[in-house]
Amino acid sequence: MFGWSRKSLGIDIGSSNTTVVVDKRREILFEPTYVAYGTRASGARQALEFGATAKAMNGKTPPSIVVIRPLRQGAIANFDCASDLIKHLVHRTNTASFAPQRRFDVVASVPESATNVEKRAIRQSLLAAGAGRVTLVRKPIVAAIGAGLNVHQPVGSLVVDIGGGTCEISIISLTDLIVSRSLRIGGETMDEEISAAIKKQHGILIGEGTAEELKDRVGGAVLDTASGGSVGVKGRNAVTGMPVEVIVPIEDIVRPIMVVLDSIAMAISDVIEQAPPDIMSDVLENGVMLTGGVACMKGICEALSARLGLPVNVADEPNHVIARGLSSVLRSKRLYKHITVNAE
Repeated sequence: MFGWSRKSLGIDIGSSNTTVVVDKRREILFEPTYVAYGTRASGARQALEFGATAKAMNGKTPPSIVVIRPLRQGAIANFDCASDLIKHLVHRTNTASFAPQRRFDVVASVPESATNVEKRAIRQSLLAAGAGRVTLVRKPIVAAIGAGLNVHQPVGSLVVDIGGGTCEISIISLTDLIVSRSLRIGGETMDEEISAAIKKQHGILIGEGTAEELKDRVGGAVLDTASGGSVGVKGRNAVTGMPVEVIVPIEDIVRPIMVVLDSIAMAISDVIEQAPPDIMSDVLENGVMLTGGVACMKGICEALSARLGLPVNVADEPNHVIARGLSSVLRSKRLYKHITVNAE
């Protein structure tokens, strides 16, 4: 599977962001997983914008333009949209040493929670985007590699990768999973909880972008409901439909985030309980390694550590851990050939 002579890419298609690593190098593309389509006079759709530009348009488009998120909770929800996004990102990798108009191979990371149907959908979307050969690899192990953990030694490493749509909790040793659990929750779940809480408590409707901004700006900075303070939130009155700004206590934003963190902490505890006793000393000594976009939230280490009674650390540049892991796999394909997964 890994004996390739052609140029190759490492790709991680996430619910929130998509990462592309170009042929063994640290050179990467990191774009939000959004595509904006315009409707032609014939009724056919045409892709207009991708990534960050398309995300900025979300919720602010006229009827002739629609913004689509091709993945939800780690699974492809719109096959054609996913293929269009991958084609666009592959085209952007065009360099003197890598010309995507020629056949290329892909190593793509997939979450442990992915079903065979979902794995085949990822593989087919990459083939439709022009890949000559696609190899799927286990995302939790890729995350551990990218976090700089020595996965080749008989040492248990507890890695928690919290992305936009999924949370992967794994104990890894000797480049394999000892215990693993996947949750279909992540940063997007926090956004949804914030939106629902503000609607229920203040009668205000807010969009995805506003909820995400509140999570990053307020919830992530103050994971302490006793800290006090408030923030202005702009939205639409649920009764009158008119635009309005209300003052929301910070605790009303932090509390919904804590609901998701509590679920993650309980799942981590379940994984630890299933691990062999000899692994416990490694977990106690090394603690938990956090990766993924949600790991960027300030205070998340302290919040999880208080719930688990274990030290919690964040990997360097947690958003780019998967990119570093894929880069390592591309450089040492034979060393990691056993981390591939079957899409049958």
